[in-house]
Amino acid sequence: MIGRSSSDTRNGCGVMITMVLFCSLSAGFSANAEEISLSSLLGYSINAEWIANSKHTWVETSGQKRLAGGPVRFVDKLYISNNGRIFHRRQLYYLDRTKPIFSYDNIRSGRGETFRLDANSTFVHTSIPSDDKERTNYTRIVKIALSQSDGSYSCSVKASLALQKGEKQYLNYEPSGRYRIIHSFKSRQKSCRVFKGNVFKGEVGP
Repeated sequence: MIGRSSSDTRNGCGVMITMVLFCSLSAGFSANAEEISLSSLLGYSINAEWIANSKHTWVETSGQKRLAGGPVRFVDKLYISNNGRIFHRRQLYYLDRTKPIFSYDNIRSGRGETFRLDANSTFVHTSIPSDDKERTNYTRIVKIALSQSDGSYSCSVKASLALQKGEKQYLNYEPSGRYRIIHSFKSRQKSCRVFKGNVFKGEVGP
């Protein structure tokens, strides 16, 4: 599946809530001493894994409420082709399962891109975690910061949420009318690796 590109970045951040809720597009990484260009990454791949821990309440159409939450694992794979195209796949896993419960593919196009390399050597991915963006009032932001030493690259990854301006609660509605209220969200890096070659080689896809 090819994911959609969206120019809607849901500007503005919400209030801090239970635990630590990251909500800034600019926080998290400092600029590298020497910027890394996309052209220097041609033919390279990135494999970043991170854990998201959240607490939320499911509100059923009947009005019944149920507290839920816990850790899940995300895997972001990127390949920068020799032509400079960015291939990206994100998968979501329960910690006790090896089969993904969600998979999203995106290819950068000339008209829009959801994964970009910004001025401080950081890949930034913004996505609205809903098939219909009007049912979700926040954006998920994943940053993969790159650094270079002795001709080799390393990386780190963080994720955050940005609340749509004017909203006070993080809400995600389903087509059935059931919705989720997110009370807290915190991410931590599991691993991050940059290497020469195509991470998708041998797989169905890019």
